[in-house]
Amino acid sequence: MVANPRLDTFYYVELVGISVGGARVPGVLAADLRLDPATGKGGVIVDSGTSVTRLARPAYTALRDAFRAGTAGLKPAASFSLFETCYDLSGMTEVKVPKVVMHFRGAGGRAAVADLALPAENYLIPVATNAVFCFAFAGTDSGISIIGNIQQQGFRVVFDGAGSRVGFAPALADPPLRRHKKREKMGLLSGLEMWYLSCNSASLSWLIQLMWRIIPTLPNGSHQRQTEVWGGS
Repeated sequence: MVANPRLDTFYYVELVGISVGGARVPGVLAADLRLDPATGKGGVIVDSGTSVTRLARPAYTALRDAFRAGTAGLKPAASFSLFETCYDLSGMTEVKVPKVVMHFRGAGGRAAVADLALPAENYLIPVATNAVFCFAFAGTDSGISIIGNIQQQGFRVVFDGAGSRVGFAPALADPPLRRHKKREKMGLLSGLEMWYLSCNSASLSWLIQLMWRIIPTLPNGSHQRQTEVWGGS
């Protein structure tokens, strides 16, 4: 973690870059995401109370454009709320999208980097019952970037205050219907899972099948089945 001497109520981390499709995005600069301890401005926090990850505008714009370039073959859809990059996936049974990896300054010193590879469902999410999915990042001009709970889903996030560390570990795979029922009982429905409630059974079945087949890919066409958290084979 990074200490902010002017605001000690948030968990700050040092995000130094983001990769899309196996390549670092040149415009996502550590300088645009860095905390200024003298003023307390800037920086990146991890906040489970915020849904959508918001990045400093220059970093977000570069990330958005890189993702769009990697999904040029998908049918675009109109923007939705905070989301500028959306797709109409109706009729599709398999969708390949670029792999998104967040790079953090690690605990081993300035040269150490810790990578957080996001499952596809943590950055391409359904926003309506008509098969529209959106890239779940937004820009901000507020001076502080936030890693929200959409990107944290499926991970155990550990905050070690004494050791000044934040850790991410994949949670146990849990099929969406079972996970949905579990969270419903706990009263912890996120906006995404509340959308599931509004779907009829046919729409929900189609969504689950498609989410099994949204596959993050690398430039050579290889992929890791990170979407298996949704119960895929």
